[in-house]
Amino acid sequence: WFDTAKNFHEGYAVVCTEGKGYNYIDTKGKILSPDLWFDDAYDFHEGYAVVYIKRKGYNYIDTKGKLLSSKWFPSMDFKVVNDTFIDISNHYVCVKKNMGDYQVKKGLINYRYIEDKKLKVGIGIGYKCQNDKDKYNVLYEPIRIYGIRFVLCLNNDKVILYDREGLTYQTLGTVNDIKFNDNLIINKTDRKVYLMYDKKMIDISEYYYSHDLDKKWFNINQGISVLSKEDFFYKNEEEIRKLIRQTIDEEEARKQEEAKEKELQKLQELQAKETKEQEENQEAEREALIRFRDVLKQIEKLRKNGNINAKIEVPDDFFISVGYHEEINPLYIENGLLKLIDLRFEDFENVKVDGIDFRGCSDIGLNPQLIYEKSLKNCNFEGIYIGMFMDFTEVDIRGCKFSDDNDPKTIDRKNIHFGDAIYDETTTYNGEPFTKIFGECKHKPRKK
Repeated sequence: WFDTAKNFHEGYAVVCTEGKGYNYIDTKGKILSPDLWFDDAYDFHEGYAVVYIKRKGYNYIDTKGKLLSSKWFPSMDFKVVNDTFIDISNHYVCVKKNMGDYQVKKGLINYRYIEDKKLKVGIGIGYKCQNDKDKYNVLYEPIRIYGIRFVLCLNNDKVILYDREGLTYQTLGTVNDIKFNDNLIINKTDRKVYLMYDKKMIDISEYYYSHDLDKKWFNINQGISVLSKEDFFYKNEEEIRKLIRQTIDEEEARKQEEAKEKELQKLQELQAKETKEQEENQEAEREALIRFRDVLKQIEKLRKNGNINAKIEVPDDFFISVGYHEEINPLYIENGLLKLIDLRFEDFENVKVDGIDFRGCSDIGLNPQLIYEKSLKNCNFEGIYIGMFMDFTEVDIRGCKFSDDNDPKTIDRKNIHFGDAIYDETTTYNGEPFTKIFGECKHKPRKK
């Protein structure tokens, strides 16, 4: 028994019990919403009724006992737009929102909601991306998810289709123009019917209208529903599946063609790049040869003047950049011209000198502590003046050859920091192994 009972409307009547509040009862005596009672409730109208809770506001309940919106409104002003949308104080609510689909895919959704026709960020409202790999970001309120590619959204009175794959938004029409169900989207304005198939959106307007369906399908206030998935496939299964297969094949062919074009373009770009690099290298080689000829002319001029011991200044291209260090231009090494270049003032900082034969050079200003990786492996310094201030501490001189230069001031090689170098039995002085002169090496070779 109830403290208040009103007349039935659309199969439900408002009832009230002290201590609980208002609710609805159907013609079999069953409470519509036993877990949620209200401070006020109104009669059903076209499948929906207004309910009220203090400190929350107004909301709308359907004949299954579900609230239409997670948001409560300060006003009960609402009207039914069609069997899909309700206008609540100029805020459009979709009554066909499939929350089951929602919960399954909520990890992919992160949306903003519409309030009073202004876009506001919903703090603590909506679904957050749970996986960083999911780059989907639905800007508007999602109302239907189709497969793994398309999301139907609502923005004020605009129905928008979001393509997750292309990351694009397409306005289909207003809430007055669009109808949809689990597999179809129908547009009243251009009379297009789309079958939403997993990752495909297939135009089936011709098939849809060719089966004498009610041409007044868009007059939704008369209760005419969109053809169901089961009914539609029952009538057109063979044709539709053929169309789907054809559409998928065409899409795959298009993708393959695009992939071929991209591959061809990539190949052409690579060939153009290689051609450009070859031309640049050839030009660089020509310039190097011109400079090298100039050096040879200087040397020839010195010889003609009888100045055999004279040396030319270090040419501009004597050192060349290789990655993050420098090397001696091989043109001068291969042609034996090192001995004709004045190297007294070159410290060879960050220059790779492994394996260089310095024989014939008189005085060099090489600083062992500044050379690339502190490595002089396999260099030949026989007959070269090695000053007592040249510090070989922890410099790798394995395989190096040294000898007297007939300078009495440098005969005592023990005054030089050879003993702190990295050497082995292949390092020799006047043909005698360093291991015999200085004992076993104190330092181990560095690991690169």
